[in-house]
Amino acid sequence: MERLAGVVVAVGVALAASAGATCPEQDALLRVGTRHYCAEDLAPDPDRAVAGHVWEAVRADVVAREGIAVTDEDVRAFHEAHETLAARGREEQKAQRRRLEAELAAPDVDPAERKRAEQQLATLEQIAASDRQLERDLAQLKAEERERFDEGQRKMAEHFVLGWKIDRALYARHGGVVIFQQANPFEPVGAYRAELEAHEQAGTFAILDPELRQGFWHYYTDMGHNEIPADAEDFAVPWWLRAVDSPTSD
Repeated sequence: MERLAGVVVAVGVALAASAGATCPEQDALLRVGTRHYCAEDLAPDPDRAVAGHVWEAVRADVVAREGIAVTDEDVRAFHEAHETLAARGREEQKAQRRRLEAELAAPDVDPAERKRAEQQLATLEQIAASDRQLERDLAQLKAEERERFDEGQRKMAEHFVLGWKIDRALYARHGGVVIFQQANPFEPVGAYRAELEAHEQAGTFAILDPELRQGFWHYYTDMGHNEIPADAEDFAVPWWLRAVDSPTSD
């Protein structure tokens, strides 16, 4: 749900910024429910704001309709998977550093290959240094700071878990094309389209500006995506738990 990942973060800000504003219906570029949005309500990024307002309403309807909830167990499992994957990543980086160091220690290394290996090694060392600094920073947090950090981590987990549960519900209802995105390896874009079309037809929202409407639907209709083969689509298990069970590259 890469598109949603960025959208949801901006939704609260967008809604708060436009709270209390009055937009004459004849000037509106977007209607969601009974609320109208003019150009100033959607500034400075109208495309992002339109997607945010539309999806806020649609997601709320899906959550209520499907009875979706995020539990403490969901959050715990997400954090455990995250820690497992992070530890695995650190071990893979250590192994890669060892391979690069051995490559550089070999006699008669091609100059171009030496430069490539040195650059990769420098990047890995920067990542490791950043990780160590983060550990030091976390260890030095005061109690209130740590509490705020932990709350932020929990909200992040809740966001991903809720997104996956919405995806699972929409895919079960609509099926359709599933694609790979960096922030969501199993994004049911076909189900998104079907759900959005149903809400538009039902009057949940109306994008009244033709250019904004075309831009909104482009992602779901003709953008072109990296589709996942039908036999690989599986919403029975969250993608982060599937990643934990996947074999490493070594």
